[in-house]
Parts: sequence; structure tokens; C-alpha cells
Amino acid sequence: MSIFGTFVELAVNVEYDYTPEEHGHRDRFGVPEEPDYPADIEITKVMVGNVDILELITKDQEDRIESDIWADQPNAEKKT
Repeated sequence: MSIFGTFVELAVNVEYDYTPEEHGHRDRFGVPEEPDYPADIEITKVMVGNVDILELITKDQEDRIESDIWADQPNAEKKT
């Protein structure tokens, strides 16, 4: 059996934690003594009204939301 449907885009309110990029300590010759850490985003809630749907969205949907968040971060580069 197949089910076909139309999916409607909903306005969502996304809560997330943003950790800025950190550069580890370098010695006087510029040699790293501590690792660098890239900027990071962790989505904590995806709200539709009063309902958190984070556990219900697909990985693709979560990736799209994260891409939108990265686009709104001034001077931030996405982690690789």
C-alpha cells in the first residue's frame, strides 16, 4: 500500500545553543599547544505553537533548519 500526501511548510520557533569558534593556545613560534574548536550549533527545541516537534522531524529537516541558523549567524563559519 502506498500513501501520497502533500506536506505543508509550517512556521516554527527554533531554540538552539551556539558555541563560537575557539582557537587553542599557540606557543611563541605559533605552534599549537591546544586544539582549535569549530563553531557549533545544537538545536534544542523546534516548536509549533506549544508543541516541541524536534523528535518528530527528519534528519533532512533538521539539517535545513541548521543551515538557516548558520546563514543568520554573523561572522560564523559552519563547522566542517
